[in-house]
Amino acid sequence: MDDTLFYITVFIIGLITLIFRGAFIVPDKAHHLSNKLEFFLEYIPISAMAALTAAHVFYTQSGGVYEVAPDKIAAGLLAFIVAYFSKNILATFIVGMGALWALQSLGLF
Repeated sequence: MDDTLFYITVFIIGLITLIFRGAFIVPDKAHHLSNKLEFFLEYIPISAMAALTAAHVFYTQSGGVYEVAPDKIAAGLLAFIVAYFSKNILATFIVGMGALWALQSLGLF
């Protein structure tokens, strides 16, 4: 594949992606989503983030083998508790990462 065909392909794929993502952002006055559907769509970013991070929190890859990561689980639980009570993303991040680094450096797990 030469460079011109590659860049045309990337441009077309980017344009298709932009159209699909923009279809949900651009308001359409003729069609409205039901309140029930809007309620469920609010949770999609949360569930997508949970699906992306859950495997990394519970498992670690060591030498091609996945193993349970108790240090990550403990730090994740602590971060969850901070997030639940504080509702502050920065505090959650600082506590979670601080706990993970502390547990890994102390070698408790």
